[in-house]
Amino acid sequence: MLRQKFEATATCPNCGAEIKVRNPKIGQRVTCPECDEIFVVVTIEPLELDWADLGFEEEEV
Repeated sequence: MLRQKFEATATCPNCGAEIKVRNPKIGQRVTCPECDEIFVVVTIEPLELDWADLGFEEEEV
């Protein structure tokens, strides 16, 4: 049984660059090739990304 390859494209929420993701899965982490920010796949069709929770807490100023 051959697995079909699927490539989807999303826009980086940080810099607007195009991010291509092969065989996207919900929860998959992806890195923007332009700004190096890390995002997580939240929907597949259409492909949407959101900021990844990396376990850091924001400091109050």
